[in-house]
Amino acid sequence: ALRRHEHGPAELIVQVGRSWTGNPENPWAEALAARGGVVAAIGSAEDVMRFRGTMTRVIDRPGDFALPGLIDAHG
Repeated sequence: ALRRHEHGPAELIVQVGRSWTGNPENPWAEALAARGGVVAAIGSAEDVMRFRGTMTRVIDRPGDFALPGLIDAHG
């Protein structure tokens, strides 16, 4: 996970109504933070907003659903 004090704030935070994580132990989240093109934190909006900095871009779509991109290598 991203550690703000060591790695700096997230570049992007996306807040949605519901996001599928792919983790069977915790399959749903409200927000994610990314830095350097990599998802660095995912969880509740409150937890993820701790990684917000002054230059962090925040996309706030509370009624939307987010699903990680799927790439088919057979295409």
